[in-house]
Amino acid sequence: MGKLAVKLVSPKKISLSCLHYQ
Repeated sequence: MGKLAVKLVSPKKISLSCLHYQ
């Protein structure tokens, strides 16, 4: 579900999410 949520959020949040998930 994390990846799906990331796609919905803005690009900046995607970067933060990727770093947070990893």
